[in-house]
Amino acid sequence: MIQGKLELLKTYSKEDYLHSTLLGFLNPYLYYVVLFRAYSLLPAQEVQPSNYTWPIMVVLLPIPLLRQKIGLKSISAIIVSFVGVFIVSTQGNILVLGFSSPEGTLLALSSSVIWALFWVYNTRDERDEVAKLFLNFTSGFVFTAISILLFSRVVIPDIAGAFRRNICRSI
Repeated sequence: MIQGKLELLKTYSKEDYLHSTLLGFLNPYLYYVVLFRAYSLLPAQEVQPSNYTWPIMVVLLPIPLLRQKIGLKSISAIIVSFVGVFIVSTQGNILVLGFSSPEGTLLALSSSVIWALFWVYNTRDERDEVAKLFLNFTSGFVFTAISILLFSRVVIPDIAGAFRRNICRSI
C-alpha cells in the first residue's frame, strides 16, 4: 500500500490469483505447518540441518519440473550435503539408522521440498515481487485462520491480567 502497488492487484487475472493462492498454500501455510510439527517431534539441532536442505532441493526439483540439466560438480555437492544431513539425523550412528523420530526427520526433509517447490514455481511468475508476496501471504493467512478455527481452540487472554500488580512491576 505504501509503495502504491495495490493498483497492480486490479490488473491480475483469475489465473494469477489462483497461482498466488496455491503458492500461499505452499508457503507460508504448509511449509510452517510441516516444519513446526517436525520441531515438535525432534530437537532443533536435528530439524534444522534437514530443513536446510532446501537449497539442494532448489537444484534438484527443476530437473524434472523445468527440464533443467545438472553438472557433475552439483551432483557431487548434493551427495556430500545429503551425507552430512544423514549423519546429523542419525546422530552419528549411521550403521544402525537410529533416527530419534523418523516422522520428524521425514517432515523436516519435506519442509525443504515444500520451500523449494514454492521457489521453483515462483521463478516463472514475472509479476511484481511485492504484490506476489502480498497475495501469497494473504492466502497463507486465510489458510492459517481456517486451520485455527477448525483444529484449535481460540483463547483470548483476560486483559485484566495485564494490569495485575506483579506483571506491571516487571514491565
